[in-house]
Amino acid sequence: MTLFSLLMLLGSPRAHAFTVPMQGFYAETMGAADFVGTPALGGAVAAGTWWGQYDDAYALGKYASLGAHVSTQYTSQGALVTPQLELRRGWDILLAQISGSVRAGRELSHGSLERTPHWRASMGGQVKYRYHRYWGALLNIHGGVAAPVDGSGPLQPTAHASVGIGWSAPR
Repeated sequence: MTLFSLLMLLGSPRAHAFTVPMQGFYAETMGAADFVGTPALGGAVAAGTWWGQYDDAYALGKYASLGAHVSTQYTSQGALVTPQLELRRGWDILLAQISGSVRAGRELSHGSLERTPHWRASMGGQVKYRYHRYWGALLNIHGGVAAPVDGSGPLQPTAHASVGIGWSAPR
């Protein structure tokens, strides 16, 4: 049996995923928490387009993506909505997707939350476990800085974590 296994290993052709240039779309929804500054709970949604060398049958490949990420944090004084532009670079490896990203945008306050508008910039990563060809569970962690738009205050550290579900597919 060992000789047969060795012959199969040496004599079988190499298996290669057939990656070709592809593009597609993604959409995600998440529950989120901010940990630095004023702790807050909230949610986030993201949507955009991706492109890269990809094998759709085996979910293998490298990609880049550009999209919008909108998060909402609820505090005792009101809500902060932060629309951001997000750039990602990632890899799909069968059931797992790993990506790094940078994003930046401006906070918009609602309710009785009276504060100078802030901009926010962060970088971080995301892991996605695919339980379906197009669907998967997400874990996203980002750290960065926030500062008043008018320059009236110092940079403040930010930390953001979220879990949720995501969909992505080639077009």
